[in-house]
Amino acid sequence: MMNPSDSGVQTKKRRVLLIEDDESHAELIRRTFEDSSSVWDIHLVPCISDALQWMAENKMPYLVIADYLLPDGTALDLTKRAMCAEEVGFPLIIITGAGSEQLAVHALKSGVMDYIGKNSDELRELPWRVERATREWKNIMKQKRVEEELEIYVRELERATNELKEFTLIMASYIEGLDDVGRECFEGIRKTTGRTAELTEDPSR
Repeated sequence: MMNPSDSGVQTKKRRVLLIEDDESHAELIRRTFEDSSSVWDIHLVPCISDALQWMAENKMPYLVIADYLLPDGTALDLTKRAMCAEEVGFPLIIITGAGSEQLAVHALKSGVMDYIGKNSDELRELPWRVERATREWKNIMKQKRVEEELEIYVRELERATNELKEFTLIMASYIEGLDDVGRECFEGIRKTTGRTAELTEDPSR
């Protein structure tokens, strides 16, 4: 079977930011990714402050993997009190050797995409779980774009409806000069404008 490199096609590397202060654990994680494929590009930093600096100076990584306990805080400090993954701003997986079910639930409620124990079985699954997390992240981002586009559409429709309302108010002053057909058309426009306004009305207002 021909490798991509043999055909002159280069596989795009997927950059993963690994935040881990224990070199032995970092090396184990690196080997896990190397064993799965050669598409991963692992960047290691030892603490949260270095991670934030790295993200400020580089293109956003494919995913962030962070040890829970770090020298300058915990991996949850990266979520900045988020309530969902979208608020975190990037896909984040937490790994820990001293976790609990309560902490795992708290992490997932804070927008963490996955929570993995530092044991051989779970670490072997890490590349697969990274793939799963990034697929979920792409779906979240796609849904966000759809919602943003819909919001723009609704605002444009509201603007057009308001303009139509103003037009019907102006037309109302000329209704006496219209024949029966003209009055019927005007009434149709007025009713349609009202229905459009109801459809675009924000229930929270």
